[in-house]
Amino acid sequence: MAMSLDKKPIYDERVNEILRGLTEGKTRDELAEEFGYANYKSLDMHMRRRNFTWDRDKQTYMPIYNRLEERDLEVSLTASSKAATVLSLFQKEGADARTIAKRLGFTDHRELAVYMKGKGYEWSSEAGNYVKMRGQVQEDLGNDNSSLQDFGEEDREAGQGQPLGATTPVPVRFTQLEGGKLEKYLPLLEMLERNKDKLIDLLVPTAEGSISLYVTTAKRRTSVSETSLPLRCLTSSVAMGTSERWKHWWDKIEAWLYSIGETSSRAIRASNTH
Repeated sequence: MAMSLDKKPIYDERVNEILRGLTEGKTRDELAEEFGYANYKSLDMHMRRRNFTWDRDKQTYMPIYNRLEERDLEVSLTASSKAATVLSLFQKEGADARTIAKRLGFTDHRELAVYMKGKGYEWSSEAGNYVKMRGQVQEDLGNDNSSLQDFGEEDREAGQGQPLGATTPVPVRFTQLEGGKLEKYLPLLEMLERNKDKLIDLLVPTAEGSISLYVTTAKRRTSVSETSLPLRCLTSSVAMGTSERWKHWWDKIEAWLYSIGETSSRAIRASNTH
């Protein structure tokens, strides 16, 4: 697909610094403060002027033309599904959850919310629509009421104040691993910490969405792709640790370790399209 010149992403020094900061696990608010913007919206404006848009799923800025292509692909794959119809209707101005629910044959907006949750979507007040769930483990619907009792009166009232169609998240519960089970991963974590800057330099997207040359060769592409899965598995495992030693390490590298795995996979997919 040809890309018009006015939509071509501009990778200037500030854009690269922002992308690097996100890869390191910084938030948009933190970056806005660091670069002297009033808030993250000013940061967004700077990126939009350079043909980038915020991707809520990937939690980073993506070139506008890439984002449009991904949306077109998703719509073409799911155009006939009821979930896609729900998303489309909520994109219209003045969309009302009750009206949409009745139009699609649901009893009410609550039944619509249950249906969308079953399809892997949750309500986003910021987007005014349902978005794909990510990074949150939720209990079965049958346990929602009992789980809410643990929140206390204040949290329950906050949950009742959500917008129509929203679902109430429940606390994530991890089971404790046997002591010493993850000790063998400590050298890997120490190695990643020592080489943090090199890894980030390697994985931050550059012009045309490419990454360093040796990563995009056939041999290296395979090894990086295979590495991303163990990193994600390790992320899930470490998150379940409870010892003070693990808490120290996890607090230190949690944000950028997850970002490295996601950015690596994303960069490889981008290189495969060129």
